[in-house]
Amino acid sequence: MRINFALFLCLVAVSCGKEPLMDVSTEMAGTWTHYSNETDHHILYINADGTGKLEWYNDDGLYKDTKVRDWYFKDNTMYFGKTSFNGELYDIIDYPVTAGSGFSNYYDTIPPGARYCILDDVYYVELP
Repeated sequence: MRINFALFLCLVAVSCGKEPLMDVSTEMAGTWTHYSNETDHHILYINADGTGKLEWYNDDGLYKDTKVRDWYFKDNTMYFGKTSFNGELYDIIDYPVTAGSGFSNYYDTIPPGARYCILDDVYYVELP
């Protein structure tokens, strides 16, 4: 019983102090994708109301997704839910900007005029 209570207290401590993402940065709203190779990509859905979900794709299609949850923010990090687990939090390196000219970064292609951001040192381009 004490272990369950200690775990509960740890989860409460970790989740404290986070603000809703849309209260801090509405510019993060969008559908963002990052390619890790030619076929594998990851999509972040960040809705204008602060909710969203995550999806992972490979050459066979969608292989993993999450339920809709709220996005939160603390110390320049986005958290997917109050308690985020492996692959569900992202350090914001650069907030969304519009590309003046197109460029590629490994497997991510950012066309001219597209919005992109850098999370966890990788590029995410906004899907139309």
